[in-house]
This record gives sequence, C-alpha cells and structure tokens, in this order.
Amino acid sequence: MSQMQEGLTVADESATFGLTVKSINDIISSPGWEEALEKMDVQFSTLTVSEIMRRQPNVNRTFEFFKWVKEKKGFQHTARTYKIMLHRLMSFRDFKRKNLETVRNVIHQSLEDGFSPGVTIHTFLIDGYCQVGNLDEAQTHLNLMEMNGCLPNVVTYSALINGFVRVGRIDDALKVFDEMEAKNCEANVVTYSALIHGLVKDTRRLPEAWTLFEKMKMKGCAPNLITYSCLVHGLVKAGHFEEVNTLLAEMRESGCTPNLFIYATLINYFVKVGKLGRAWQLFGRMKEDGLVPNLFVFTPIISSLGKAGEWESAQVLLEEMRACGCHPDMVAYSALIAGLVKAGRWQEGCKVLEEMQRYGCVPTERTYSPLIEGLVKVGEVSKAEELFEEMIAKGCQPTSVIRQALSKSTLSLNQPKNDIISR
Repeated sequence: MSQMQEGLTVADESATFGLTVKSINDIISSPGWEEALEKMDVQFSTLTVSEIMRRQPNVNRTFEFFKWVKEKKGFQHTARTYKIMLHRLMSFRDFKRKNLETVRNVIHQSLEDGFSPGVTIHTFLIDGYCQVGNLDEAQTHLNLMEMNGCLPNVVTYSALINGFVRVGRIDDALKVFDEMEAKNCEANVVTYSALIHGLVKDTRRLPEAWTLFEKMKMKGCAPNLITYSCLVHGLVKAGHFEEVNTLLAEMRESGCTPNLFIYATLINYFVKVGKLGRAWQLFGRMKEDGLVPNLFVFTPIISSLGKAGEWESAQVLLEEMRACGCHPDMVAYSALIAGLVKAGRWQEGCKVLEEMQRYGCVPTERTYSPLIEGLVKVGEVSKAEELFEEMIAKGCQPTSVIRQALSKSTLSLNQPKNDIISR
C-alpha cells in the first residue's frame, strides 16, 4: 500500500484526519475523481463522509460524491450525512427549480432509509415550492411530513400561507390558518401580516382584515411595521380616512413609528384626493421622524404644486430633493415646468427643460406639451416651433393638442405652416 493510500485509510481519530479530508476533496475537485477514489479503495466512515461534504466547495460535486458513496459497500448514509447534504443544497446560491426536485428526492431517500430530515428542511422545501408558485406540491409535501410524524411549525404554515397570498389564493391561505389553529399552532406576526396583506387587496374584504388585526392583538401578538403598512394601504385604497388616522395614532402609542412606505402611501393618497395641506403636514412629520423622503414622496407633492401654480414651492422642493441625494424624474420636472408656464414664467420653464437634460433626465411629450402650448399663447411661435422640432428629434410623438395649437398660431400670424406640424 502506498503512503498516500495509508494516509487515506487511517482512523478518524488520527491527527491526520483533517489532511485526509483535504486530500480526498482535492481528488473530488478534479476530473475523473470517481476512478481515482475507486483505485484507492478508501474505507469511508460516517464522520469522514460528513466532513468531506461539509468542506467540499463545489455543491454539485458534493452531491455527486453523496450519490457515489451511497453505492459503496459497507457504507450507509445516516441522519447526519443526509442533513449535511440537504443544508448544502439549501444554501446553494443559484438555487432553482431543478434543485427543489433534488432536495425533494434526497428527503424521500432519507425517509426510505428511516431518517426524518426535520421540520426546518421540510419547511425549506415547502417555501421553495411556494417561491416558484407550485402551491399544490407545497401542500402535498406538508401532508407528507405530517404522515411521517414531523409536525409543521408556525414557520412552515406561514410559508404556505404566504405562498397562497402571493398568487391571490386568499381563501386557501385562510384554510391553512384554520388548520394550524385547529392543531394548536399559534400564529405569529408573519402569519397575521401575510393574511392581512392578502385580504386588503380586495376592499370588500377589509372588514375581515380588520377583524384579524384585532384578533392578533387579543392573542398577544403585537403588530409590526409590515402589519400596519398592509392595513394602511388597504384603508387608503378604500378611502377610509378616519380609520387611517386612528391607526396612525395607535401605531405611535405602541412605539411603532410609521416608515417611508406608509408615509409615501398616505402622501400619494392625499395628493390624489386634492388634500395638499394634509400631504404637506405628513411630509413635515416624516422628516421629524428622521426619515429621508424618496422619489415616491417628492414627486406627487411637486406635481400637485405645479398643477396648483405654486411654482416657487415646487422649485424649493426640487432643490431639497437633490440635496437629499434623490434625483428628480421626468414627472417631477414636467410638473415644475407646467407650474412655471401656468404662472407665465415660460423662460424659466425653458431653463428647467435644459437643466433636466443636463442631469440626464430625458423629457417626453408630457414635458414639452405645456411649454409649447404656453409659448403659443404668448405669441412666441418661433420658440414653440423650435421646441416642437426638438421634441420630434428626440422621438417624442406630439399630441393633437400641440399640433392644433401650432397650426392655428402659424395661420393667425400668416406664417407658412411647418411641414412637420401638418403631418
């Protein structure tokens, strides 16, 4: 027997155990590793196999070795080797559907060999099926784990509930919730939040969401930001303003400060219904709470200010937006331009148009339209036509309103109609 072979057949307790594992892994990492190991006639113990699989950097090669060693005479996988293999597969960064099937097959093998992989691994597979939308397979595996004496826990049930909610099957999610309650498995904040999120998608089921919200508090399960965010979104969608105020007050009393998503939802809602004053109040409050406004907060306020002709406030807010490291988008710039034109300040509107392009923001017909119409109204037809041609050159499609405005202006001033306008 060669020195290398002696090194590979030493007992696990030997001081050279770590070197043995490294040597075998070096071989496994090389092409033709199966033949190389066959020639060495290595006698594998459970501990050696466990360490080889744990330390092998390549997950695919680990799985190949796992299958190969299973066929070796005198070796049998144990609960330990199955769990290591399953955990390696679960931590695989490029985990996709084919790996879900691999995990399922390994779990089935372990069950056939009399080993239960445990609730964590079963839950991982169920959640994996939910992530790819295979809810029927997820439900089937839940039944399988119960049949094999492994009871689902709150994480297992929550994964399945989340899966059903994600694909809009809220009634199936509620059935799973009823099942877990019947089996005395206490729901947690993740479970309740998922169900509330699913219910508020349909405004007709908002009362059910509110009932569930009250139930979770009664059971001693404190709502978190996700729970509140889901409810706020549902209440705003249904236009239940008073309930929103009540909920915000309750949030603060419980020590839960509204997050950026909640503020953005509310500000967008108040802008939409024309309550700009209330939107401003919330904007100030969120800054007091230490939150930095983002694009989804700034844009609707700037847009509403522009429409209201409050161009100075819109301009100040645009500067604040940049100071926060938030780059204004086409909607924000277009709103400011519209506000400036409405106030008769078309020159400044043109400057903003130039500015937005300097910052890499591409104007659209929505940006050009108020400027062109405003210029036509004040008799600046040449400038309007210049912008019109610039707009066409950028691939923007002019609206019929713009064409008509320019067409009428050229006729009224006895100027030749631009060929582009008449197309």
